[in-house]
Amino acid sequence: MKYWLLFFLLASPFSYGQSENSSLTIHIILSNSNTIFQQAAASIQKELILLGDHSEQNIVVVDKIANMSIKPNDLIITVGNEAAEKFNALGLQNPIIYAFIEKSLALNLNRSRPAEHQWVATVTNQPIQRMISISEQLINNNYKNKIVIVLSEKNRSTLKEIQSLRPLNKGVLDIIKVPQDKLAAKIIADNLFNAAALVAVHDDDIWSSKSATLLLHQAFNYKVPVVGYSKKFLTAGALISVSSATEAIANETAKLIHHWLTDGAFDETGIVYSDATLNINKNIARALQLPISRLNSLRIEE
Repeated sequence: MKYWLLFFLLASPFSYGQSENSSLTIHIILSNSNTIFQQAAASIQKELILLGDHSEQNIVVVDKIANMSIKPNDLIITVGNEAAEKFNALGLQNPIIYAFIEKSLALNLNRSRPAEHQWVATVTNQPIQRMISISEQLINNNYKNKIVIVLSEKNRSTLKEIQSLRPLNKGVLDIIKVPQDKLAAKIIADNLFNAAALVAVHDDDIWSSKSATLLLHQAFNYKVPVVGYSKKFLTAGALISVSSATEAIANETAKLIHHWLTDGAFDETGIVYSDATLNINKNIARALQLPISRLNSLRIEE
């Protein structure tokens, strides 16, 4: 039944009946036909039904947008980074929800947009503050009291977010900026010596391929737990992930659609974060001799 529904969403241009306002259409534009984007669209529609919405929706892969008929008051929901970029290139001023998008891309796409343009982004990121709040709870003595964050020198937007964080309740925040011609793992050994946690933030120059593998390995050697922004970090050797589940992002997206259908405007603008999901790698916890009971008591603070 699940796969029949996904096929129906992609094969049929309209689903779920007629909108109360027949002059508008909700267009859900997928980055491609991969299962991950199909599931995201299905999750959004499921959440809409739970909210009591049965509005007209057009489901299409972004490469087919040239064949679409889009009216000025239609609501656009892009799903994934590629759909957002390609739709944005059309230069249309429709109200838009960028769903399942990276925060940095959403901000970049809208720098040149008119101020009156209605847009909101339900991002895949979690606020760094939430990751820091978890890391603070890993500090249990005055010796290993540093929370280390590594980022590339050019990552100014993330640095700005870090600098705007509230002061720590305990411990010290240690920010390492890595020059473009340097490998992060080769310059952070001294910083890990008395660290309570290493926080992985969105930065492809640091947390991808060889660099990420070396950092995770080095942190493990120094018995420093890693707090990652995706569940993929757990399989790579991180202790904790603070991430956004598909269902949570879909829920935030559906609530925005529902409000727009009701009031003709979004109740939030800019970046919208979904509730965070906290996961623990119990094997790494045992290797680092951290009590599972203590880790299960960790709570995300805003």
